[in-house]
Amino acid sequence: MTDSTFEECFTLLETYHDKPQPAAAKERYREELAGVPDELFVEAVNAATRKYAPGKFPSINELQGFVEDAHESLARRRPKTAPEAPPDPEEGKAVLQKIRAELDQRDREKEQRAAEKRERDRQDRTQRINARKQLFDKQALELKEQRQSKVSKLARLSR
Repeated sequence: MTDSTFEECFTLLETYHDKPQPAAAKERYREELAGVPDELFVEAVNAATRKYAPGKFPSINELQGFVEDAHESLARRRPKTAPEAPPDPEEGKAVLQKIRAELDQRDREKEQRAAEKRERDRQDRTQRINARKQLFDKQALELKEQRQSKVSKLARLSR
């Protein structure tokens, strides 16, 4: 596989799972998957993003399993009589664009959820402030009534 394909797909995986991998781990992935054709690797990364929820970064063995599945899937899709054609770089680009679009959509959804959470937090703070204000007003009214009661008692006593 080409370095650019590996870098782009691996970066997409890291972004999708929001788990940047250390350089040593990235190099182990590169070494273990070096002989995989670009098309299979792109398909394997696509399968990994479909199968695993964000946050579960696939291991090397899991990615190799996805590569094997992609190989079988691609073999089933190709006609048996057709000669083995080189992988179409445009197909790989289309898959990468699809993954990017999915990641962009997830980012937009994540931002929307964050904005909704900020709004809920703001409303909660407002409610707490209003509740404290009502409590303060109630306590102030009670103190005022107590003072008036004491003043009226003193006035009656002084008569």
